[in-house]
Amino acid sequence: LDEIVAPAGSILKAVAETAKGAPALSVDGETIPFEALESINAYAVETELTGGEAVILTETDGIILAEWPLVIVPDAPPTASFVDTPAISGTGIIRFNYKLGDDYGIAHGKLNLTPKDSEPPGGYGDADSIPLPLPANVQTAASALFRDLTAHRWAGRTVKLQLEVSDGIGQTGQSKSLNFLLPERQFEHPIARAIISARKELDAQPRKRGPIASTISKLLRASDAYDGSA
Repeated sequence: LDEIVAPAGSILKAVAETAKGAPALSVDGETIPFEALESINAYAVETELTGGEAVILTETDGIILAEWPLVIVPDAPPTASFVDTPAISGTGIIRFNYKLGDDYGIAHGKLNLTPKDSEPPGGYGDADSIPLPLPANVQTAASALFRDLTAHRWAGRTVKLQLEVSDGIGQTGQSKSLNFLLPERQFEHPIARAIISARKELDAQPRKRGPIASTISKLLRASDAYDGSA
């Protein structure tokens, strides 16, 4: 082994066999002792690589057994982007085309949704997210997410969409955000339309719950508007 090349945050594991007692590993000036294993004269060590120029293995008496140059490669944050504007099918299903990438493997990805017209914190759910299905440790992903959001509480409202991705050491990356009008079910009956309108207003402005509740109560009492049904 001429040198050790590893991304920042990698875990270095080593096992040694010696009858002279536990050896030690030195990385970036820090000495990490080996721990004894169940096997006789067998020892192991594990440490995170964050920097340094060499890895040195020494015996208990300080004699150097081996030395390797160490090259730490910076781990760049992951990236995410929308391929195009989400498309809506005739049945209201949305297709989100996206690309994700990370130099050492994507750990998690999600699509974040935030209403554009809601009050500051205090509303009923200031954000929502949808997990993105991903193969384990894939470095690049170009795929599509399909969702029917016509029953979502924000259906018929404009939301801010943003992709978010994280890698194995917790670094995150976000796509550019875009505004998107979520499709909603179409109702012809005036009472149904009025109730949906009140629901949207309540979700966007919960502090007006009193007047909105009064409006809904009046709608429920308007039995003559239900085509003769109570």
